[in-house]
Amino acid sequence: MRHYASVAVPLFHGNVILMRRRNREDDPWSGDMSFPGGFLKSGEDFIDAARREFEEETGINRNELVPYLEMQIFHPVRFPEVNVKPFVFKLNEMFPIRPNDEMNYGKWYELKNGSSRYDDIKGNFYVFDGDIVWGLTYRILNSLIQERPEILE
Repeated sequence: MRHYASVAVPLFHGNVILMRRRNREDDPWSGDMSFPGGFLKSGEDFIDAARREFEEETGINRNELVPYLEMQIFHPVRFPEVNVKPFVFKLNEMFPIRPNDEMNYGKWYELKNGSSRYDDIKGNFYVFDGDIVWGLTYRILNSLIQERPEILE
């Protein structure tokens, strides 16, 4: 397993893009909701990887991303050796999402409409329009909301 990955957390006035990953045997996060992101390629830094993955997975041009916040590194619970760096970006409009073949779909979700829940298997998670956001994506989003509640506006 590679050890460095980054994600883009794309925002537009209280809305965020989340993607549903396709089911694949080689993907430990298969079927989960996630931010656009992935592993760094040779010679690439964290922010370049976040921008590239955003464009590949959403079909939205990476030049539309306006840097807003660089977050701390997170580590997936199942793979603590992996370093995931989130970058929060603002967009100037809610562009249509055209997911690539790694994704089932991507949608804009209104952050205020998410409900926080807990169960013994998933732990803490959010539900947006029936989609469950848990694990690392939950931890990143929850940290961002706690740190910057103004993103809900």
